Amino acid sequence: MKARMLLLWAGLLLTACSACNGPQSTDAGADVDAISVVDATVRDVPRDVRGDVRGDVPTDTRIPPPWLDGSLVLPLTEYPWSSARYQLCGGRRAVSPTSTFNNADGHWLSGTVYYSITGAMGRIRPGADVVDAFKSDGDLLAGVLSISGSRLVLGAAWRHAFNEAVIIFDQPVRGAVGRTLWQRQRQRSVSSGGFWGMSATPSLIAFLWQDSMESNDWRTRVFVINADGTGERELTPAGHNQCYTVRASGDRVVFDCDGQVFLWTRGESQAARVDPTNRSQWHAFIDGDIVVWLDQRDNAEVYMKNLRTGVVQRITRDLAPNPVTQDDPVVEGDWIAWTDLRHASNPNAGSVGDRMSIYGFHIPTQREYLVVDDPECLAAKPMLLGGRLYFTGTPRSTGGGPMYDADLPVIARDE
Repeated sequence: MKARMLLLWAGLLLTACSACNGPQSTDAGADVDAISVVDATVRDVPRDVRGDVRGDVPTDTRIPPPWLDGSLVLPLTEYPWSSARYQLCGGRRAVSPTSTFNNADGHWLSGTVYYSITGAMGRIRPGADVVDAFKSDGDLLAGVLSISGSRLVLGAAWRHAFNEAVIIFDQPVRGAVGRTLWQRQRQRSVSSGGFWGMSATPSLIAFLWQDSMESNDWRTRVFVINADGTGERELTPAGHNQCYTVRASGDRVVFDCDGQVFLWTRGESQAARVDPTNRSQWHAFIDGDIVVWLDQRDNAEVYMKNLRTGVVQRITRDLAPNPVTQDDPVVEGDWIAWTDLRHASNPNAGSVGDRMSIYGFHIPTQREYLVVDDPECLAAKPMLLGGRLYFTGTPRSTGGGPMYDADLPVIARDE
């Protein structure tokens, strides 16, 4: 069985997927309203669109989506935050008082963090004390997002329209007009599915999409298109039913399906396993020539493969009988980072531990570093963006899961 560490943040019980349950009712002003729009509970299940319903419209009524003519004006709502909303965690001030992204769905462009979690889409410029949600009264968008070079890509659904579309914006600014690159129509509002994960490069866009009524088997499938919307193809390996994380770099796409990690490179006829094994693998991530993932062959350890040399390497080493839970591996440039429970009283916990840390591995020097660790600040779901570390920090005294950032270790020339 795939051993995912489920992080259930007590402070996020008021948040919800904007695609699943609609906007939350609030009575505490703009701060709380912003939470309802851009926060979401992190889950490892496909996005459920059964809540994509308006009370004033009968079920299964067809309402034309705003991109029916092939375009969509980017809806963007700004939510300023008061300085009092920014919590401290281990002496570190939050970058944003909202919950952080699922780390597989965080992206970076021009000093701004873009993220999506189970239908909620937003962006944060660290230090600006403002959260932008991709939402307006007229266009109730839900879905996933990514960055293709300097362009913004949305894999979006419009409330009660049963339509999913990949839309690209040359400039990620308010009022920009996007072009529809790919479009599907779900069969009915009770059809579970929609987009669940997206990653893009200047040359391609990869995404997970599901329509349970269409495939009749609840398959979550992997698709890839060129950056101009042409060349659609499905990458889902034959015989596989459920695909999860998807990540692209250059002309490559990695993803995991049914407990195995796959790699597809442009020009190849089909995806191939990165490192075949009869044990579960998941949480695939790629940057350049480096692929990382979690592998159950050795107590759910972090593994790496250098695609240029073909060398597979085990990064974490927890010796039996004391296995340690690791999760959320990511890679950018010279660094790999992951969530680690080795300092917790129960290091092999299947859920939140009493001490959660983030470790980093510097690939050139082959050295491991403790990057974030504080008994009063549970750190998890790291993201390497623009040469910095971003993560979810949970102050033990208050709960909740705001977004924090930290410096990576400085590596001396002789190291």
